Amino acid sequence: SRAELVLGLDGEPYFLLTETVRPAAGSEGEAAPPTRRLLEYAIKAECTHLGCLVQEDVALLAGPGGFACPCHGSKYDATGAVTRGPAPAPLGIA
Repeated sequence: SRAELVLGLDGEPYFLLTETVRPAAGSEGEAAPPTRRLLEYAIKAECTHLGCLVQEDVALLAGPGGFACPCHGSKYDATGAVTRGPAPAPLGIA
């Protein structure tokens, strides 16, 4: 999945998440081009350690995705769960 940073209604940063949808081949065997689908939730882009703005983890872009705090090194998986501290809690879900 991919993430786009946006501001929420209260001005707080969130990542809107999308995933690639690959349609089935048509009747003539031609594959339709892939499209992107917006997931039903967003992830708050604020590190739970000290409130820094997290970024997409470039090391995980080719795989399942994830997020990293550039300030103190916390890492989160694509669902916002902590995979490496010092963050004490997962990223918020909206």
